[in-house]
Amino acid sequence: MVLKRVGTAPEREVSRRLDEGVPFDVELASEVDSIDDIFYWRSANGTYLLEVKIVAATGMIGGVTLVLVPKEQRRIVGSVRQAESRTDNGVPLVDLAPWKARIGNREFGIDPAVRFIDESVPFAFGIGTDGIAVYFESGEAASTGAFGPRAPAHAQMPWAVILRRR
Repeated sequence: MVLKRVGTAPEREVSRRLDEGVPFDVELASEVDSIDDIFYWRSANGTYLLEVKIVAATGMIGGVTLVLVPKEQRRIVGSVRQAESRTDNGVPLVDLAPWKARIGNREFGIDPAVRFIDESVPFAFGIGTDGIAVYFESGEAASTGAFGPRAPAHAQMPWAVILRRR
């Protein structure tokens, strides 16, 4: 998976939208709206689509939009935080090297398509009493875990994006 977490930025206000058309949409960097200031990472395969907006200057996750998630990857859990063994409060920072390698030293006039990296990385969408989360697969098979005994290898994730209730 190209999307590698390298740190955590301080917590910040978010805007969110939850509805049937887009089950999960969180905006963390509404002040950044130019394509020249944003990179994107998408996970898609025809049955799921997740788009992560990344602030090009810092690597901070600027937004997460879940467009499509198969029913078998949706889980109702008691706590989305219990699925993670380690919790850092704040906004994930990701490694920008994959995007920098694609654009070189250019800052402007870059073909917008080069700002997108597409992969097919399975994930689970958890809904709990304390929030909602997108968990990324670790690649390890798991027979038990936060999502129950039939968990599809999503029980042990390298990291997750969690929107929790305050």
